Amino acid sequence: MEDNLNNENEIVLDDEEVIEVNQENTEEVENTEPVENSDVKTYTEEEVEQIKANLKKEYDTNSQKIFDSRWAREKDKIEKANAPLLQMESVLTKQLGATDRNDLVKKLGDFYNVDISSPSGKLTERQERILANADAEDIKSLGYEEMVSEANRIASIPRDQRTIHDSVVFDSLAKELTEQKEKKELNEKGYDLAILEDGKFKDFRKKLNYDTSIAEAVDMYNLLVKGKSIEDKPKPVKPASAGSTKSNVTQAQLKDFYTYEEAMQFSKADFDKNPELYKRVQDSMSKW
Repeated sequence: MEDNLNNENEIVLDDEEVIEVNQENTEEVENTEPVENSDVKTYTEEEVEQIKANLKKEYDTNSQKIFDSRWAREKDKIEKANAPLLQMESVLTKQLGATDRNDLVKKLGDFYNVDISSPSGKLTERQERILANADAEDIKSLGYEEMVSEANRIASIPRDQRTIHDSVVFDSLAKELTEQKEKKELNEKGYDLAILEDGKFKDFRKKLNYDTSIAEAVDMYNLLVKGKSIEDKPKPVKPASAGSTKSNVTQAQLKDFYTYEEAMQFSKADFDKNPELYKRVQDSMSKW
């Protein structure tokens, strides 16, 4: 019985010294630090090394997947670009009875009496754009992180030094990433995403400054077109003051420019009563 008690109260120190605790020396250890829970998992040096090896293997696997996906895109691009050449090669090889490519080049040169031993080919701009759009769609199918990675790579290249392929891919990825960001912003505010497909809203948004956020654009659209804030919350009425933006604005009080905050104080009724006010607010939007 005493042996069991002693075993249950053993404290193992870093230097592997063992101190036996029994009832007689309880008072001596009463103020010592609490013993850590024996259920906490501890690892040997070998186990730690194995964990590190597993993490490295996982990292290498993910890196290989990214490399494979990119190489697959490049390989597919090369095959598509060379498809017409391979078809032409097949036809000429049969017609001239060539045994291989070198023999085909020689026989073509002899037949036409020209030196074509160093041919050069180049895709048309239209072909490059078609291939670039196809590559962009492949990148999109790999997910958000791959899109960001490729977009950042191209963004690091000065615009005037980018190839047609890179420019087309970047524009396509930037458009997709922007759309995803806008949808996320509207979702977070509880706004209906259907408005993004509204033709009138699209036309309205073109009049706004580029820096205007999607949520602000929707707010303004609902105010100016539908006569209410998208949140549909009534705004407190403030007492009129000199230079303030009020619903009873007269022609003499009209300003050439209204800020976003000022415009949001108006209602559709204000614009119905004063079309010139509506026009000036619209003209101000491009400067927001």
